[in-house]
Amino acid sequence: MSDDTLQRFQAVAIKKNVLLSSLGEQELGAVALSASRCIGADAVVSEKAFTQALAAWLGGTGAMLKIDAVELRRTLVDLQFILRDSYGREYRRNPDFPARFDAPCRALAAVDLDAAARAARNAEDERRSQRKIAQAGRS
Repeated sequence: MSDDTLQRFQAVAIKKNVLLSSLGEQELGAVALSASRCIGADAVVSEKAFTQALAAWLGGTGAMLKIDAVELRRTLVDLQFILRDSYGREYRRNPDFPARFDAPCRALAAVDLDAAARAARNAEDERRSQRKIAQAGRS
């Protein structure tokens, strides 16, 4: 399942303007896991710091998504990837995978999803470049 889940994550990573609502369970779990990793496993951060970390993630690994950092922050809390204190001031990564996403998260637990997204995008860029070269050769 690890390879299948990783391939699904990479297939999403090469797209543009992806809505979370359009993702299947495996893909949503993988994307949410990746986003939740923008804060350390044992870190407790402020709302502002977490939002800034998500904005940075959206500018890199999460560039495929059509969502802003505030909405993504709320979604990660709703999906239980991130735990928030009752005052909404402190955020931390859930030490357990949400039950709904346990299988895809376990499959990707040891995977560097940032590197996997970069690799998928680089491979896609290379494929596009080769197609352009092939088309130019036919002209």
